[in-house]
Amino acid sequence: MNLVKDYVDIVSSYTDAPELFIRASAYFIISSTLGKFFYCPYLVGHARPNLWIVLSSIPGRMRRSTITNYTIFTYKHAMMKFYQKSAEFAKEKGFALDLERFKNLIFSSFIEEGTPEGIIDHIQSTNLDAYCIISSEFGSLLERATTRDYEMGLLALFSKLYYGEGGVYYLSKRGKKNEEESVRIIPEGLYVTMFSSMQEPHLYLTPKMIRQGFLRRLMICYVEPNELKEWKPPFRLELKNVYDDLANLAEKIGEKVFEYSNYASTSRIIANIHPEVAERINRYAEKLDMMVKNIGDDVSIVKQTQWEHLAKLSILDAISKCNIKTLSNYPILHVDKENFVEALKFLRYVDEKMENIVAKIASYREPVKTSFEPIERVYAIIKQHGEITRAELYKKAMMKKRELDEILETLLSAERIDIKVQSTKGRHKLIYVCKE
Repeated sequence: MNLVKDYVDIVSSYTDAPELFIRASAYFIISSTLGKFFYCPYLVGHARPNLWIVLSSIPGRMRRSTITNYTIFTYKHAMMKFYQKSAEFAKEKGFALDLERFKNLIFSSFIEEGTPEGIIDHIQSTNLDAYCIISSEFGSLLERATTRDYEMGLLALFSKLYYGEGGVYYLSKRGKKNEEESVRIIPEGLYVTMFSSMQEPHLYLTPKMIRQGFLRRLMICYVEPNELKEWKPPFRLELKNVYDDLANLAEKIGEKVFEYSNYASTSRIIANIHPEVAERINRYAEKLDMMVKNIGDDVSIVKQTQWEHLAKLSILDAISKCNIKTLSNYPILHVDKENFVEALKFLRYVDEKMENIVAKIASYREPVKTSFEPIERVYAIIKQHGEITRAELYKKAMMKKRELDEILETLLSAERIDIKVQSTKGRHKLIYVCKE
């Protein structure tokens, strides 16, 4: 069994959406339906495989809305299958369960948007152990979160929900009849996932979000228009079958939800990571940590917790393939090298875009002449490479020629960099070298 591959194969046959979006959707579905039953006690924070995914692209052509619809449909049908199985099991034991109530529970598990107070109220009133944040206009939500006073605490709340941290919020007592009405409590241990979408990241994200750490929680799956390799006509007779195929797959997932919920009735299932995989994750984390220590730019700050995504994806790949074995009557999920390789392949593609995304955020949000950050970013690029050609630096810096030249002149005057001239076939190539 390979639930991620099955989903990718189904959706790829019906839509010309980028494979990155489709695979991200597949991992999210496994994360939101099955992931809550697993944890890894050997990872910092006893990591649970809850993914926060944001699809990003130009509007329209990339089929973000289509993928979101398929994602929600599959999630809902999988959870409904789980509740149906639970009702059948209860009936055998002489109990009756209300399926209509279960439909409401599925609906209640979604958080689209709202103020921090409204979201916490929803969590308190529904009292579930898992939620999905779904927003097709996530960029607008971010924009409001940084401009409206009543939503200023939204990103801080999201960060708490990501790690399952509890908290007490003391709100204004104005208009409240008693003390209890002004207190909001988030219970510890909530399992919260996210599947959202937005247009190009630099339109909404700010350097402050990078420094606050919120951006590190997200896996931004960004696809550029020139990466599309296929086009499918919008009118096709076979499209009528897509929801039937997804419903069939959702039933398999729902059966696994029922199976794993019984396994995890007393405690969550341990994800046992193969020693070689653990070592490779540690080496990956160390490399990212050294980037922060030696470079310390925005890119390295954002990427420093990428090892968490790598570990979570590896666990989810193992869940997708049902790598569960019983040891002394206890189920154990085995995360092997094959799971790690699949996870790394997906993360590398996401990671390739991160440097350009962060570079654009800095250049769009800060005036080059007055900002400290663009100078340090250009310096960090040179320092990271040791030496770099002028052409390559222009490509990586993502700035206008005049703006970059001003920064290079500043760095040269401060004697932080130097220039080497290399002659090649009658032409001179300028190479910038880090001096510190």
